[in-house]
Amino acid sequence: MSAYPPRTPPAEQYVQGFIHFVPEVSRGGYAAAHYYQPGWPVKNPRNESPPSGMEMSFSDKAVRRRFMVKVYSMLSLQLIVLFGSCLAIRTVPHVEEFVRAHPELILIGFVFQFTLLLLMCCNPNMIRSHPLNLFILTIFTLSNTLSISAVSVIYRTDTLLYTIGATLMVFMVLTLFAAQTCIDFTVCGGIMLTLTFLLLLLGLVAIYVHQDTLLLVYHGIGAFLFCAYIVYDTQMIMGGHRYALSPEDYIMATIMLYMDVVNVFLNMLGIINYNG
Repeated sequence: MSAYPPRTPPAEQYVQGFIHFVPEVSRGGYAAAHYYQPGWPVKNPRNESPPSGMEMSFSDKAVRRRFMVKVYSMLSLQLIVLFGSCLAIRTVPHVEEFVRAHPELILIGFVFQFTLLLLMCCNPNMIRSHPLNLFILTIFTLSNTLSISAVSVIYRTDTLLYTIGATLMVFMVLTLFAAQTCIDFTVCGGIMLTLTFLLLLLGLVAIYVHQDTLLLVYHGIGAFLFCAYIVYDTQMIMGGHRYALSPEDYIMATIMLYMDVVNVFLNMLGIINYNG
């Protein structure tokens, strides 16, 4: 007879993703491996504490601190490569001319990014396996840099400098805001996903309408939305809110923040270029 009293999983308790609370027959309670599955945000409407000895790893401040150091260190390297490449192309005339003459580089970089994102969605364990996750991050960063650098050659150098400075300033301010505010933005994922689809539809309309004012509106809404994503993802990374990322998903967290910054950069580039 088991020394542990039987427990019935609460009917209202659930998790987001493909994870479920599964009774462990041998102990009459929850299996430790199923109480929290790394990589998926957990929702606990009753705020029930896990059984003794099954504390979630992301609640450990030391683990969370190391996780954040990894994420922001790799993000810094990504941004140095991205913005450094955009500016370095301008210093080598032959390279700039080559990039201008081959706009298909944008599509090539996008195909690599989309393929990697699709693989990560189909098999999340790929980005938790070292050193495969670092290889994926490197390829993703280089392919994105290729696309963004090819886009940046159509803008003036001073416009690029202003936009890079503004993007980094906005990112730092929003990071501090996300860390200090008492508002939990991690519960707004559904709203933000809906707004993202609406923004996509507006972008498709703007492609066919060809109106500068509509493009300005699109870039303005896009910049605001991805600024909100920076706050949302930052709180997911820092923990202490309704939803949080697992410390094992530092590569995914890095890619999330990186894409937020890239999208803010591209939208601000359109706004500053319009006003310039």
